[in-house]
Amino acid sequence: MTRLTFTILIAFASLAPLKDAFSQTIRDSNNNAFSPRLSGEVVNYNVPTKGSQYLFQDWLPARVLFQSGESVEVASLRYNGYHNTVVWRHPKTHRHIRLDDLLIKEFSLNHPARTARFVRFQAPGATETILAECLFDENIRLLALRNIEQTDQVVESYVGTMVSVPVLEPRPEYYVVSAAGEVTRISRLNRRNLERAFPGNERDIRRLLRQHNLRIRNEAELLEAVTLIDDMLGQEGR
Repeated sequence: MTRLTFTILIAFASLAPLKDAFSQTIRDSNNNAFSPRLSGEVVNYNVPTKGSQYLFQDWLPARVLFQSGESVEVASLRYNGYHNTVVWRHPKTHRHIRLDDLLIKEFSLNHPARTARFVRFQAPGATETILAECLFDENIRLLALRNIEQTDQVVESYVGTMVSVPVLEPRPEYYVVSAAGEVTRISRLNRRNLERAFPGNERDIRRLLRQHNLRIRNEAELLEAVTLIDDMLGQEGR
């Protein structure tokens, strides 16, 4: 068995080893254009999958704001939703570095289609904070956990060897934070679950959603609905 074949078989033996493979502690202290604050672990997530591990496949320019209040601009950043990590590509070595996300307060990925802003968030019942994309941030906040999960696996040929390849699909979780700070998880996208996030206003919200023909079947409709609800409740002073 060749070393490459052995590595592939080990990588796909289970998901846990895949997530921690090829790691070693590093700190970028050699490049004047980037601060030593960008520290983390060298990783290799370039293994065969069906479906992307990333929110955006391309490396994107980004701004990272640290818990200390300092910020840095980087040229190549990606968010890996399968491993729930922020990955930076070193400009000189091109190594992929998983940043220490506990040091990150928020970051923004500047995609041509939109800017994806991630903020630190603590879900109800959770003991630790996580990074979630902020889709809307006015009186109401709408947050999305950009989870990517394995839904299946298939056997395919890879460099002449049959290997098990994980099938990955986006599995986002949505949270609505009211003006009073109450957090509601939207487990399934539909009108009723959104209405329940605003107790006492369900009837008005139901009427509003019907008026705009919003059934809340996808993220775009959810975002439009939250925008309308925020405007309605803001006008009513509730």
